[in-house]
Amino acid sequence: MVGVLAVDKAGVLWLYPGNGKGGFRAVRSQVGTGWNTLGSVGPLGDFTGDGRADVVGITMAGEFRLYAGNGKGRVYAGRVIGTGWQRYF
Repeated sequence: MVGVLAVDKAGVLWLYPGNGKGGFRAVRSQVGTGWNTLGSVGPLGDFTGDGRADVVGITMAGEFRLYAGNGKGRVYAGRVIGTGWQRYF
């Protein structure tokens, strides 16, 4: 499912799912909390090859982190997959 990710001021990560017609569904879904430590949140995609939507993000310290999807609209704890990325947000 294609959609847009957004982090609010409280650090809640929201998914605004696409409707398949160039717009968005009326209801957003909460993916998780504590996302205000990230300077950038990347797109949804299957980065792990398991068929589930994953999320990538860059922390303010420049850690490039992967958050694997759990298949239930949420993600597991992130893991660092690179450093020095702070210049990209």
